[in-house]
Amino acid sequence: MGLLLDFYAGDASVLGAAYNAGDVASVRAAAKAHADFSLHLSPNDLDILSEEAFAMTGGEPVGLLESLVGNVGGDGAESSADTLSEIWVAGFASFPEERVKELAERWMRGVAADRGQPEAVVTPDVLQAIRQLIAVCQTAKQHCLDVVHTWSL
Repeated sequence: MGLLLDFYAGDASVLGAAYNAGDVASVRAAAKAHADFSLHLSPNDLDILSEEAFAMTGGEPVGLLESLVGNVGGDGAESSADTLSEIWVAGFASFPEERVKELAERWMRGVAADRGQPEAVVTPDVLQAIRQLIAVCQTAKQHCLDVVHTWSL
């Protein structure tokens, strides 16, 4: 099993408590929206996605890892649940749907280059994950919720 990577829109303290209890069903039930990025990725790959998205919309490239602003769960060694900055959430909430495919292509090129591999293919799962992430951030903005990024081994 690989690294599990998810994003949730909801109350950070409730999501963190459910995450600490080790109950994925409760985390998902407490979330207003969810994006699953368990696509055989590394945290650095999510940094590349973030930087590409911000660059495409004319902003300074912002990485995911630098946008984590508060820990709400996990042990930091094998798992973590962290809130994301308002700037990061707003950036993804406003990302244009018509540019999702372009973002996916740029992201996969960046991941392949970072790994020293031939260009990676954009799969339907990649497109779905990006669309889900945008929806998570839009939900958070609309309902004044937190976005919590979780990972576990």
